[in-house]
Amino acid sequence: MFHARLASNKKLTASIFSHPYVASTKDRVIFLAHNGFVDLGKNSSRKVVDTEYLLNMIAKEGAESAIAKAKGRVHKKSALNLLMLCIERNPVRASLKCLNYYRKDSPKSYFDLYYSRLKGGTAVFSSTFCRYGLKGSMVVPAFGKLMDLEKL
Repeated sequence: MFHARLASNKKLTASIFSHPYVASTKDRVIFLAHNGFVDLGKNSSRKVVDTEYLLNMIAKEGAESAIAKAKGRVHKKSALNLLMLCIERNPVRASLKCLNYYRKDSPKSYFDLYYSRLKGGTAVFSSTFCRYGLKGSMVVPAFGKLMDLEKL
């Protein structure tokens, strides 16, 4: 799991701000990579990346609740595209999920996520990678819904 990040806030470009972020609770370990810009409101003065903030919300409230709140805070012409790996502790099992979400005033051709079944696994990638890298069958996941990659 990796994400090439272009920082919107140039003060947040050190290696500590690299994706994926990780959070641990008593029930699970969560890794999160995010593309887009979520307005942190009063928390924006802290030295925290929106992905880290969102991950902490997911760890505390659960993915569905945190994502619903974050959708209302997506910056103009931006996205809330996510790739999330959850490893449950008991019983031990992992799930890889993605969210394809962007504001309606955002360019769909730029912000859509894609996935493809490849030899050796499934890849989730941005439109940029789709245009300049990967060749083959590419599919856009359902819009606005957290999808389990095993069920796509």
